[in-house]
Amino acid sequence: MQKETDYNFYQLLGVQLEANEQEIIQAHQDAVASLQPDSLSGEARKQAALELLSANTARHVLTDDGKRKLYDVKLNDFLKVESEREKIQAKRAGKLQEQQSIEDDEKLKQISLRADAALESLADFYYEELFAMAREGNIPSVSLDKLLEWISSERSEFMRQSEQKGRRMSFRLDWHGLSNVQEMRKKRTEEIGNIVEGLVKQFMKST
Repeated sequence: MQKETDYNFYQLLGVQLEANEQEIIQAHQDAVASLQPDSLSGEARKQAALELLSANTARHVLTDDGKRKLYDVKLNDFLKVESEREKIQAKRAGKLQEQQSIEDDEKLKQISLRADAALESLADFYYEELFAMAREGNIPSVSLDKLLEWISSERSEFMRQSEQKGRRMSFRLDWHGLSNVQEMRKKRTEEIGNIVEGLVKQFMKST
């Protein structure tokens, strides 16, 4: 399963967002120097081939002005909304469950949906470029069919994990919301009971 940072071509090559073309080319050379899929077998060969393909794709995207601008928009969208989600989660973590309002739950739910959508858009771009790079046949030690099979498997796993994550988040937030409603109703019932009890005592004293 890919990690979210794997879709960040800058992190993949170990360069800054402001890196120039020469820095990207040098970083790419450093990244692929030790990747030799043809000297490996089994899972190690698959991993090395995919890492090599990812590094080649990163160089291609980041040295193409048009592709880089499009990619930067998608990456920045994800980083921004993910930062917002982390802030909301940190704020909620400091509260007891009964203090976490339905409004807080809804904010987290909405920002999570936006973050997941931004990540999916970023991953779509990543895999589309990966497929295109694979078809150029610049990894001669691995057949095109095998590369496409490996990429397709990774993309399917990402989609499956994303779907499961969405279901878990929806269930957790809905359950939190239900608990909050129940808690508020309980407190409101207690408050009404206290008011009624106070009125009864006052009535008894006056009679």
